[in-house]
Amino acid sequence: CVIMRTFCCVIMRTFCCVIMRTFCCVIMRTFCCVIMRTFCCVIMRTFCCVIMRTFCCVIMRTFCCVSYNENILVSHNESILVCLIMRTFCCVIMRTFCCVIMRTFCCVIMRTFCCVIMRTFCCFPLLTDQQKTHVEDIMLAVMKKLTYDEEYNFDNEGEDEAMFVEYRKQLKMLLDRLAQVSPDLLLEAVGRVFNNTIQHWQTASFMEVEVAIRLLYMLGEALPASHGAHFSGDTAKTSALQDMMRTLVSSGLSGYQHTSVSLEFFETVVRYDKFFLVEPQHIPIVLMSFLDHRGLRHSSPKVRSRVAYLFSRFVKTLQ
Repeated sequence: CVIMRTFCCVIMRTFCCVIMRTFCCVIMRTFCCVIMRTFCCVIMRTFCCVIMRTFCCVIMRTFCCVSYNENILVSHNESILVCLIMRTFCCVIMRTFCCVIMRTFCCVIMRTFCCVIMRTFCCFPLLTDQQKTHVEDIMLAVMKKLTYDEEYNFDNEGEDEAMFVEYRKQLKMLLDRLAQVSPDLLLEAVGRVFNNTIQHWQTASFMEVEVAIRLLYMLGEALPASHGAHFSGDTAKTSALQDMMRTLVSSGLSGYQHTSVSLEFFETVVRYDKFFLVEPQHIPIVLMSFLDHRGLRHSSPKVRSRVAYLFSRFVKTLQ
């Protein structure tokens, strides 16, 4: 009952947060758009009018002065024509200039204002210790459900296997929602499961090893980073991911004799390829695993074909 209440609470908080963010964004954009358009229109007209008058005045004085000094008689119609041309020129130039400047200004102001409003009204409240415990229990339950069944047929995947793959996708979405509630809790839970499994991977079943690597892989989407920069920024997240990647690469796990573990290993290495820019000393070990019987010379055609594609991506990162 407690777990289900917490689960429902988490789901509803996530749902409400999405709705409120969308609502606030639409309302605030409309509000800012109306206010800023009115404000910009007044400012732009005043600014253009002042600049245009000043510019025309200077031009006309110069024109008249030159005409007088050179004894050129300028008719009244010619003066009016010059004035109209200069006004039109000034109007076009200044409107274009002001439009670009004010649009940029409005965009920055609107984004900042909406961001502040959404953060104020849409942030998740801080979880109590009891709520954190329940959320962590749900996370661990979801992680356990991600584990392959012993009857899963990797060589001849049928309808049952397809249903489990779809079920895994739904569990991943749930884990992503839980990450929005408490990213730190998810990072700690995954780190604990990963480290406990990798310490005895030689004696662990392939299901345990595969799901441990899979959880590390899924962190990249549950805790997204701009352009895959998972190893810069937040110190806690960066340190935890570096420790897990260092353990993954140096543990010898790439030699595990199961296709699912081999594929998951190379998928994770390529997802966190920026790690090797931070710690390049691990590159030779990983390159060897790509090129020998663990990768491109693997006995499984499925593994060989996938590793060939992943290897090309990995090499591009190192160039």
